[in-house]
Amino acid sequence: LCSNKVTLDHPYYNTEAGRKEWEELEDENVKYGNGMIQLSGKTNDKGERTVQVHASIDLPERFMEFLNRSKEEADKNLDEKKE
Repeated sequence: LCSNKVTLDHPYYNTEAGRKEWEELEDENVKYGNGMIQLSGKTNDKGERTVQVHASIDLPERFMEFLNRSKEEADKNLDEKKE
């Protein structure tokens, strides 16, 4: 299976100029990208927390159908083994 989420260090906001610009943003929705931009627990060489981008996509409906069908089959097999 593949992941539908990724977390990356922001390529601009972790530079000296970019961090200064990010720190000066006043609108929290812009600063944190409506929840897509967060501060990590790790720090850089200046002791600042790293700005990260968190992105995800919804799994396709067909994939969810596959997972549900697989679970149903596994449950059926488990029930048969109990008998």
